[in-house]
Amino acid sequence: METTRKIALAALLAAGITAAAAMAGGASDDAAAIAAAGSADEAAVVQIDAEELWRENCAGCHGRDGRGQTRVGRRAGVKDLTDHEYQQSFSDEQAFRHTKEGMYDEDGEELMKPFGKGLSEDNGLTDAELEALVRFVRTFDPEREGAR
Repeated sequence: METTRKIALAALLAAGITAAAAMAGGASDDAAAIAAAGSADEAAVVQIDAEELWRENCAGCHGRDGRGQTRVGRRAGVKDLTDHEYQQSFSDEQAFRHTKEGMYDEDGEELMKPFGKGLSEDNGLTDAELEALVRFVRTFDPEREGAR
């Protein structure tokens, strides 16, 4: 029991230090988000490469540029993530949930597979990785600060 408490305290301390460093400009936004997540596993990760996650998990349908003009994307009717009006049509929470749990039409047909840990066919992505992907998706919006 004592060892478990020490590990938990160490994880909380690491999360606090990472969050404080991020606020002071010494760590990435991803590290701050992970620290804020409150999970010892997620706090142990220093930085998430959202662009790499995008290339590995999303670009096959959505394209590297987010326009959805891949063969699979066109066939599936993937929306253009560089369209400001489309970006405004969904919240970060909705994007997170749809990426984690998948998207389905009114008949229950899968439009996008789930990518969340324990929900996808493979190992899946952690909540911190999914949050990083949502922030990355927002960089495709040409009218948003920090757009690509």
